[in-house]
Amino acid sequence: MPRSLDFSAHDFFRNLGRSVHPTPHTLIAESCLSYLSASQFTSRKIANQKELEDFLNAEEHPLREYAYNYWQHHTRSCHEEVTGLPNAVSDFLEKCDQYPCILNETDFDFFERPHIIAYCGLQGISSNVEWNRPTPLMGFTPLMFACAWGNEENVKAVLSHNEASVNARAKNGQTALYIASLNGHEAVVRLLLHHGVAKDGWSVLGSVLHMLLSHERVAVNTHTKDGWTALITASHNGHEAVVKLLLSRTDIAVNKQTDDGWTALFVASFHGHRAVVNLLLSHPDIAVNTQTEDGQTALFFASFQGHEEIVQLLLSCTGAAVNTQTKGGLTALMAASFDGQEAVVKLLLSHPDIDVNTQMKDGWTALSTASLLGHEAVVKTLLSHPEIAVNVPTEDGRRALMAASFDGQEAVVKLLLSHPDIDVNTQTNAWTALSSASYGGHEAVVKLLLSRSDIAVNTQVKDVWMTALIFASFSGHEGVVKLLLSRTDTAVNIQMKDGQTALIAASLRGHDAVVKLLLSRTDTAVNIQMKDGQTALIAASFSGHDAVVKLLLSRADIAINTEMKDGYTALFVASLQGHQAVVKLLLSRTDITVNTDGPPHCS
Repeated sequence: MPRSLDFSAHDFFRNLGRSVHPTPHTLIAESCLSYLSASQFTSRKIANQKELEDFLNAEEHPLREYAYNYWQHHTRSCHEEVTGLPNAVSDFLEKCDQYPCILNETDFDFFERPHIIAYCGLQGISSNVEWNRPTPLMGFTPLMFACAWGNEENVKAVLSHNEASVNARAKNGQTALYIASLNGHEAVVRLLLHHGVAKDGWSVLGSVLHMLLSHERVAVNTHTKDGWTALITASHNGHEAVVKLLLSRTDIAVNKQTDDGWTALFVASFHGHRAVVNLLLSHPDIAVNTQTEDGQTALFFASFQGHEEIVQLLLSCTGAAVNTQTKGGLTALMAASFDGQEAVVKLLLSHPDIDVNTQMKDGWTALSTASLLGHEAVVKTLLSHPEIAVNVPTEDGRRALMAASFDGQEAVVKLLLSHPDIDVNTQTNAWTALSSASYGGHEAVVKLLLSRSDIAVNTQVKDVWMTALIFASFSGHEGVVKLLLSRTDTAVNIQMKDGQTALIAASLRGHDAVVKLLLSRTDTAVNIQMKDGQTALIAASFSGHDAVVKLLLSRADIAINTEMKDGYTALFVASLQGHQAVVKLLLSRTDITVNTDGPPHCS
C-alpha cells in the first residue's frame, strides 16, 4: 500500500508540474545553460581538473555544479517534449571551443562540438568540425562516445559522417568496437561489425547507412595497451549476445592473450559466465589449455572460484589438461581444495587423468592444503580417492595430519586418523602432530591423538628438545597438560636442551594452574636444575610469581636453599627483584638460609 501511494504522489506532482509548465526539461535545460553562460563558463580558460572542480564548487555560485552535471540529461529529455531541442543548446555549443569534462570521476579531457554531441547523446545538432578528431588528452573520438552510450541511432548519426573512422584508437588503445563490447551494447556491436560490408551494392544496414560503403571494415582484434580485445572484455563482463556476434567473424582471434596472458576463455571462466564459456568452447579454434604468464589455465580459474558447471564444461573438452601446474606448482585440484570447493573437487577427482598427489614446489598437496585450512568436506572427498597418499611431506617436512593438528582442525584430524595409512608419529625436525597441537593448546585435537594406542607422547623437538608436555606447560594450556598427564607413559621430568622441565617452564611464566597439575604427579621432580642451576622455585621467585612459589613450597621435598652456578638462591633473586610477597613466603620457612655468601661479585 505505501508503495502505491508513492507512485500516486509521484504521478500527482509530475502532472501538477506539467500543468504549471508543459515542457519542464526544456525550461531546466535552458536555465542550466544560461546559468553556465552567465558564469563565463564558455569563455573561461580552464586548464585542468582542479580548476574545473574549483569553478564548479564555488560557494558563491551553488547552482554551478548542478547546471554543469545535468544540462545534458535535461537536454536529452527535451526530445520527449513537443518543442524538441531549444536553441539555447546550439548557441551554448557554438561558444564552447573547448569543453572541459571529467570522465569516470578521474579522467580529465577537453571536448569539441562533435564530442559533446556524441557524449551527451544529443540529436538534431550539426557540426562543421571534423567528426573523427580525437580529444587532446585521452584520444577519444565522437564515435567512441556514441558507442559508450549504446544508442543505435546516435551511432548511425555519427557514422553518417564519412570521416568517422571505426578503427580509430584512443591513447589507451580502446576502439569504438571495444567500448561497445565492454558495455554489452549488442545492437551497436552488430552495427559496427556490419560496417562497410557490401551487399548488392548497398550496406547491409540499408539506405540509412549507404555512405558506409566507402569506409573501412571494423578491425575486430584490435587491442588496448594492456592487450585486451573486444572479445576479451565482452567475455569478462558476461555479455553473451556480444560474444556471439564477435565469434561470428571469421577473422576473430579467439585465443588472443592480454599482456599478462589472459584469454577470453580465462576471464569468462574466472567470473562464472557459463553461457559465454559455452560459446567460446564451441569455436573450432579454441585452445582450452592455454596458460597465463604464471601458468594458470581456464580450468584452474574456474576451479578456484568454485564454478562447478564451467569446470564440468572444461573437463568435457577433448584433451583437457587436468594436472597442469602453475609456476608455483599449483593445479586446479589444489586451487579448489585451497578454497574449499567440494563439488569442484569431486568433479576433478572423477577425471581419469587426475593426479591427486601432485605437489607444489614447496611440497604441499591438495590434501595437506585442505587439512591446514580445515576444509572437512574436501578432505573427506580426497581421502576417498583410492590413490591418495596421506603422509606426503612438504619441503619443510609437514604432513597433512601435522598441518591440521597445528591449526586445531579437529574434524579434519578425526578424518585423517580414520585412514588406515596414516602415520600418527611422523616427525618434522622432531615436531609431531601431538607436539603441534599441544603447542597451540588445541585440547580436542590432543584428545583425539592421545586416543591412538600407538601415539608417541614423549618425542622431543629437534634443537630445543621440547616435548608435547613442555610445550603445553610453557604456554599455560591447562586442559592439554591435564590430558597429557592422564597418560601413565608421559615422562614428566624430561629436560630441554637448556635443562628446563615442564615444571620449570610453567613456574618461570607463572602458570599456577599448570604447576598445580604437574605437582599432583608424585613422580614430578621439583628440584631438577637447568644448566645454569635454576630450579622451578628460583625461576618463580625471580619472576615474582608468589602463587607458584606457594605451590612449590607446599611440596615436602622442595629444596629451598639450592644455589645456581653463580651462587643465586630463590631468596636472593626475589630480594634482588623486590618481590616482597615472594620474600615473605620464603622467610616463613624455618629451614630458609638467610645469610648465604651469595654470588662472588656480591661479597
